[in-house]
Amino acid sequence: MQHFHEKYRNNFFIIYDELFSVKESRLREFCDGFKALKLGDVRWTCALRVPDVNPDILAHMKDAGCAVIGFGLESASNTVLHSMRKKITKEQMRRALDLTSTAGIGWNGNFIFGDVCETTETMDETVDFFREYSRNCVNVGYIMPFPSTPIFDEAMRRGLIKSKGLYYSTVNTYAMYNVTKVPSPQYQEKIRAVLDEIRRLYRDGWVRGKVVMTTQPGRLGTDDHQRHAACFLVECSHCGDSHEYMLDVPMNVVDARASDGEARQDLTTLLNQPVDLMCRTCHTRMVTTLAGAEVVDVALPLGSIPLYSDLLALAAEADSREKLPGVSTAATAVGG
Repeated sequence: MQHFHEKYRNNFFIIYDELFSVKESRLREFCDGFKALKLGDVRWTCALRVPDVNPDILAHMKDAGCAVIGFGLESASNTVLHSMRKKITKEQMRRALDLTSTAGIGWNGNFIFGDVCETTETMDETVDFFREYSRNCVNVGYIMPFPSTPIFDEAMRRGLIKSKGLYYSTVNTYAMYNVTKVPSPQYQEKIRAVLDEIRRLYRDGWVRGKVVMTTQPGRLGTDDHQRHAACFLVECSHCGDSHEYMLDVPMNVVDARASDGEARQDLTTLLNQPVDLMCRTCHTRMVTTLAGAEVVDVALPLGSIPLYSDLLALAAEADSREKLPGVSTAATAVGG
């Protein structure tokens, strides 16, 4: 972490380790070691199990720079939680989330609809719980039957998965498999209603200033390996603070300098899509789009992408003279 901070200016790290916090002693050892590095504004996030949350460990994590904790909540129905063998209850979830917020640490959680014991009533329980905590970063999806799991075996038994080979080759399409006892039309309608309700509960963030589209050459020196990213400043609609964010742009989206109509439409579609963010000050969720903002395109040499303010300075400097060595810019306005 020290290496990446010093060489690439990374100031936020996501720890993907499901066993990271299984032993509290290991978590404390990491916190002490990280704090000893004295990396200033560097923050980090990890996952934590609901039963392991207590005020003392939260204070230790906060003091060591932990900004966000991820929780696998899955459902707010005790019936479904028991069916999933989560070994937690809704009451334990509420206690863990409240303690985390009180400690000044943001949190995000995941809910999954579609367990074999799921009903419209249990789904309503989860939605009610979500309403209570909608200011926080809660993600919602539907269950996916992965091989060698009881859900997969149930889907096979019901004939929902007719060919394992076909399923393996199309699993990335995230088709909806209904293994509940709710009739499929009613289940799908309920899922759509739930997702619409969740979108309604989110408050919008506001993009401030320009959106800087960065383009870097590929390591192989070909256009096919170019990296594209959008950098922007967003004002939180909850607390009013502003923070910088960067969104990687798919390789098949041509940058703002493209002149053909199809490429321009691809960019417009990208900028109109909702961007899901968490405020780094109040840790609440906001959804925004980049539509309507002025887009400044900055081509950069290989290396770490500068901060937003530095990118704007590069763009202004390039505009003030014919060409900045290694950097070229172009600007356009893309409507929403």
